[in-house]
Amino acid sequence: MPPARFPKRTRAMPINRLLQTAVFDPEQIREIVCAYESVLASLGLTNQTDPATELVAAAIIECAKAGKLEREELRDCALAALTK
Repeated sequence: MPPARFPKRTRAMPINRLLQTAVFDPEQIREIVCAYESVLASLGLTNQTDPATELVAAAIIECAKAGKLEREELRDCALAALTK
């Protein structure tokens, strides 16, 4: 069971594992999760077991660590990183 600080909808998401090793406040986590879900939708990824979702999660976390903490910035940063 994930830590209580994560919203319920993130339980099965690959990003959940990566968030456990990073330090973000609850609002930042919400922004990260929303951006993650937005990128998945943009790429047509609906299967949480698809290995590509792990790449998306890693890109989102890297963007957040770089200081991009608003969902639109995170989404754009991750999409740019994934389409290089």
